Amino acid sequence: SIKRPDDRKINEYRQISINHITSSYNSPIKVSIGNTVIFSQINAKLAQPRSDRPSEGIISFQVDTHHLKPAADFTSSNEALNEFRISINNILEKCLKESHALDTNILCVIPGKIIWKITVDISVIKNDGNIFDAAIIAALSSWLTYKIPFFRVKEGELYYDSFINLTTIHMPICITHGIFLNKNKNEKIIFVLDNTLEEESVMSGSASICANIFGEISYMQMNTEAQISLDDIEELIGSMNENVRYIHYN
Repeated sequence: SIKRPDDRKINEYRQISINHITSSYNSPIKVSIGNTVIFSQINAKLAQPRSDRPSEGIISFQVDTHHLKPAADFTSSNEALNEFRISINNILEKCLKESHALDTNILCVIPGKIIWKITVDISVIKNDGNIFDAAIIAALSSWLTYKIPFFRVKEGELYYDSFINLTTIHMPICITHGIFLNKNKNEKIIFVLDNTLEEESVMSGSASICANIFGEISYMQMNTEAQISLDDIEELIGSMNENVRYIHYN
């Protein structure tokens, strides 16, 4: 068994909250998992499409970690902080963009001429562990609540018609477990959900899986030197399915 500092069970999340910072429908989103806090905001502008994808909009992610530099909860070097930022950006790209979760066709205004270019800005305000899960929730929350102007073309001219929501093709959610080794049982692996920064400092690695409520896995990342068995993978996937549904419906 494992005794956690905050007395949670090993498969229990801290409190998750999602809130608009202002009353505007395009307000930045604040996502908290326990004491971990992330702000997410979408910026949209009209642009020309890529030549190889004339009917698709462009989506990119930008991660800002400068709030962590003077904070006591992140004392690593600037180089480590930059690697931290890159790792967050990578999981956003792989989980949401490369899995084709976000609908890019709705971002087309005039095929081959004008599209929307969407930038999802992620600002890590406080790191108390489990940044990956919080970043995916924040990005999805901004995407699902943001509205862009819908234009109609009449006689070669653009006319504003209304505002429309961005849409998803499917909705992958990231579930991250810390990996701990039970030295009393031949280093049997124990998976612990939603680790705090304190727990992350002593764990033997981590496993992040991005999947939707249908159990379709879009990305998996293992950072550990521990030997992961097939039974371990099955245990992870079972916990993933349960917690994806929990986050999706709550």
